[in-house]
Amino acid sequence: MNFVFIYFLAATIVQANEAEFWKKAAQQGRCQQKTPVSLQEIKSHVRALDPSNLESISRKLIAESASIPARCKNPDRIAATKCALGEDGFDRLVYLLDKYNINASHLQTVPIVKDGQPHSRVLKRERIKPFESSQLDILIMAARDVSPHLIPKNQSLSIMRTDIEGVSGSYVNYYDRPVIELNSDDDRLKNLEDKIMIVHEICHVAADHRGQLDQSDEWLSLDQTINQKGVNLRLLTSRKITMDEFIKRDAAFKKNIEGNFASSYGTGSVQEDFAETCVAHRYGVIEGSKPATDRLKAKLKFVAQKLFSGASFDSCPPVSAPGGTPRSQPAPDPSQTVR
Repeated sequence: MNFVFIYFLAATIVQANEAEFWKKAAQQGRCQQKTPVSLQEIKSHVRALDPSNLESISRKLIAESASIPARCKNPDRIAATKCALGEDGFDRLVYLLDKYNINASHLQTVPIVKDGQPHSRVLKRERIKPFESSQLDILIMAARDVSPHLIPKNQSLSIMRTDIEGVSGSYVNYYDRPVIELNSDDDRLKNLEDKIMIVHEICHVAADHRGQLDQSDEWLSLDQTINQKGVNLRLLTSRKITMDEFIKRDAAFKKNIEGNFASSYGTGSVQEDFAETCVAHRYGVIEGSKPATDRLKAKLKFVAQKLFSGASFDSCPPVSAPGGTPRSQPAPDPSQTVR
């Protein structure tokens, strides 16, 4: 069995575990947006914006006039941007940027990456693809779920659909400019599970924006479990154990850690554990049938205090109401609540 095939099988197992948790969060999670925001609400929000504000937003969606197609050239920047993005796409993109500080335009400014710095992969204009209207609806639902807690307030979060090979969903910080990349060829942003995936990536952004919470001494002290999954994967890829042995060890490991982690995918690294714990707190679910251990409860409490203003597991974090004013939601069914 060659190395590539071994790694592919191992990655498939990890992704399957990840998908199961997100599926549970989508189906059973509390206090979430499960239906798209109506286009009427979106258009009403956009039409109510001050023209100068709308022009400023338009320039963020298409920062460089050279990126405007020739057929859309117009001294009126709003009209030119609407032509370039399509009316429904324009309205959804304006709504996302004005209400949630998320720029999902495929014609936005591409982040500049300097040599010799982390995250040196260059994101090129030609690799960025437009989102479909239905995909933007998923992004809006995800933004509504996490607002106003997780999205940085003093900088926009870019979400880009790219054809970069091997990138299914990832977060990269391009010098204090957070970017979430999604693969345009992957079957993503089609359902509520994909919405949870976006929330997971936004949790990474939130951790980084708050001083790398997922690598802080306080978080590491809560996350002392040995990364046996990583050890097993390295043994597999170096061919020191067979795939059957890997599956057997992985199953034994999951039995031992169930209840200590929000999800099996979170056992891969401290950063993934943080993001999955963040998702677990937001939706009030954990993977598996065992109740949360004291260790997991401590991790959930840490996330609650650092990201959700101390909101308890018994009530929903407030979300942004029309106009941006936080409002509370009804308490969830206790049977769905992590305690």
